[in-house]
Amino acid sequence: MNWDNKLPLNLDVLPLNNAQTETIFNQYTVRFRQGQINSDHPFYPKSSDLKVMRDDTIASVICAQLLMDYADFPDTVKDEMCLMVANSNFIDNGILDFNSIAQAISEIQKANTAEEKNRSLGAEVSPLIPLRTLTNGAESFVAQYTQIKGESTTCGSTCISTGHALDDAMSLFKLGVAQTAMVGGSHFANVFSFLNHYLQLSDCEGYAESTSASFFLIETASHANLQGREVLLWIENLLFNQWPASTEKVSRVYCGGSFTQGDSDSLLLRCQKEFSIEAITLFPFLGSLGCSELGFLLALADIQLEQGESALIYMEDVFGAFLCLTVKKP
Repeated sequence: MNWDNKLPLNLDVLPLNNAQTETIFNQYTVRFRQGQINSDHPFYPKSSDLKVMRDDTIASVICAQLLMDYADFPDTVKDEMCLMVANSNFIDNGILDFNSIAQAISEIQKANTAEEKNRSLGAEVSPLIPLRTLTNGAESFVAQYTQIKGESTTCGSTCISTGHALDDAMSLFKLGVAQTAMVGGSHFANVFSFLNHYLQLSDCEGYAESTSASFFLIETASHANLQGREVLLWIENLLFNQWPASTEKVSRVYCGGSFTQGDSDSLLLRCQKEFSIEAITLFPFLGSLGCSELGFLLALADIQLEQGESALIYMEDVFGAFLCLTVKKP
């Protein structure tokens, strides 16, 4: 997907994940899907920033600016708007250069004193590396490019972190700190991400994930009504590690968070058993989307729900923690 495409109403038209496979530790076959970002895009970052921006950060900046351009918020709204960004993986492929790491270690080992080791480390490691690995890199650049000036924070680092970011934004609404918020998440799919997850998986067969970013805007009902803005979805309920009441009826169930085909199948069966309707997932097409997956599933709910219908979004991370978000089409 990219900024010119929308998720289709019928997911069957999406191609199944055909990203090239690679082998990790001569044992695990995985798929890491990477996107291509057109440098001619009007919201592409400045060249001076690119040297310290990961691909998921670049995508985040473009997504966030497109959203703000569409909403056309005045500066007074930006001044109080809060920004909550989740980030699943902040180590990109440029940092995973094991040859240069090995060379740096070799040079450091030649040093005789701690002072010489520190000096050698500083000489061998690029000063740009710490900037590229900032956990709040996406949030910081989004704030810079959108000029959102209210409360902000970075959440991490599993798929449900975006749910916590959403929950934090709604808490600020209740406290009267803000009436609008931009919430989103980004994810970089690579070996480092795999290393963070594979020991938690019962089986790594069919492991797949995609570098991605997604953002959405939320606001209080009173602010939306005052502005006369079209509301795509109402948030009805957000629960962590707790299923909604059995009396809560929904028309559709979306689930995400899986890294393997086996886990995705198990998740679908669990959701279908709980709600007695067929669940929907994007895993066969995109693999895991990390912290960006919630935004994708919200977009899918907006496209597929009819007026008055509700949907449950269920997301579970590799540690077994989960969220249940219920939304309704006005």
